[in-house]
Amino acid sequence: MKKLNRWMMAAILFCGFGATFTSCSVSDNPTSSTPDPSTPPSTPPSVVDYTVMLYCTGGEDLDYQTEKDFIAACKGLAGNGSRVRFFLQYKYSSQKGLDKQSAEYAAIAGEEYDWIGGKPGGLYRLELTSRMYKKNGSISKFTDANLYGNQQEKSQMYQPDSIANFIKYCATVAPAKNYVFMVGDHGSGYNVYFDFSKNANTQASAAERRAVCSDAFNNNYDITIKELREGIEKSGVHLKLFNFDDCLMNCTEVAAEFTDVSDYMLAANHVTTGGNYDQFIGHLAKAGITGDFEGEMKKYVDKFIAGYNDLSAEEEVLKKYPNAKQHCAYAFTDLKKFKGVIPALKDFVDKLLSEAKSGKLTADQQKFAATECYQPKVGYAFYDLLGYAYALQKQDANLATEYEALKAAVETAMLKQSYSQALKKYLENADFKQLSYNINVGATVVDESASMSATILRVENFNEDGQVFCLDEFGNIWWYTPKTGKFTFQAKNPQKHLAWANGYGLSTLVQQTGWDKWIRQNAGFPTKNPPYYFE
Repeated sequence: MKKLNRWMMAAILFCGFGATFTSCSVSDNPTSSTPDPSTPPSTPPSVVDYTVMLYCTGGEDLDYQTEKDFIAACKGLAGNGSRVRFFLQYKYSSQKGLDKQSAEYAAIAGEEYDWIGGKPGGLYRLELTSRMYKKNGSISKFTDANLYGNQQEKSQMYQPDSIANFIKYCATVAPAKNYVFMVGDHGSGYNVYFDFSKNANTQASAAERRAVCSDAFNNNYDITIKELREGIEKSGVHLKLFNFDDCLMNCTEVAAEFTDVSDYMLAANHVTTGGNYDQFIGHLAKAGITGDFEGEMKKYVDKFIAGYNDLSAEEEVLKKYPNAKQHCAYAFTDLKKFKGVIPALKDFVDKLLSEAKSGKLTADQQKFAATECYQPKVGYAFYDLLGYAYALQKQDANLATEYEALKAAVETAMLKQSYSQALKKYLENADFKQLSYNINVGATVVDESASMSATILRVENFNEDGQVFCLDEFGNIWWYTPKTGKFTFQAKNPQKHLAWANGYGLSTLVQQTGWDKWIRQNAGFPTKNPPYYFE
């Protein structure tokens, strides 16, 4: 979930820090200006080093910042167009969303914003080029010739066929030695509440299915992780890099899902305002010259994170800590090497289960470890994998061997991670000194008033009554009240489609590591986690 708050817009507008967001696609009815991928071009195009494919939506509040990314991309292509080509498929927000963004811009800048595209629900497919860049710092406006298909606002971006169509199209008209796929707009990591099987017995409302790319014209129906992977697989194009320009996507569950479709991954652990396309394209072009792709992406990771040092923290954090600065970590992962994390995590899970069953890792120790793991986003179920594993092995020394093996596997896969200054300062004062990948953590809890127990995961932030919304493994709703530490069961099977059997249990991570078995065994539900303590 990318945040676009007033302080962020002001910082980007006046400090020149460019945020990064992206776009999406429809699989049928292309216009004549955007040939179908099954129709090869009459003149075979030259092969470039990198073709970048940007796929996303406006999310009702991100179009203005996304257009700044289009400008940055065109600027970055100057002098690099012979090595990098950049394609875009983008769906604008509703009129209501665009009007709201225009009003926010006018309130800060004191003038009206001039949209590059801006047709409500307009679905655009085009190649961004340096020729579009103007001396005044703007780019050529999108025209009706750039609109893709005739469905427009009704287009279903979440369809794997739509994703595959866009990738095939780009590979057809711009063949390359390497392909980079970027997805943007809001991101929510691998959240059990938002990612489940379409074959579930009871379908959820569209708004309840969310991973990336919120679409106001389809009830905020977003693209799930499995749909993304299926779309890439259907395209038949293997990726050099999957760049998540979204919040919270540097997840263990996410990385495990893409190891066979991409060589590398870029993603953030925290809420993010995005990167800098100008610099990203420059580093890709340099990699085309030197052949040092890993080295150039490591440099980009540092540049990505540099813009966060002057930004304040999230609004919800600022209410309690007025002087807080934003925590952000950005990572570059070798997905081929990430495959080694899977067996190491399975060994750690097996040892956890053995130690808990024997009583060597007690319920009290599990509960204490749950208070120590790092939480990058208030209210979400995500915690740092190594931070949590570290807290557990501190409680039970018998876990040390498996922990060290897991740590080595993660460090081998994560080629580079950079932290904002605020996060660096936090880690310097914390017992655990490094972050890794987010992962879902839950526990078996008890509703004392109803004399029943369930295995639950935190799903969302506080409601008006100060409670946290949770789901158990069968899709039942539970509430957790931080002030009292109480768990309350609400209703049985109101959201059966969200049972783990229809989603989380089908994920690659769970299938290959048995992580869900530990969540069922775990007695420690994460509460009061740093750096944001619950009242």
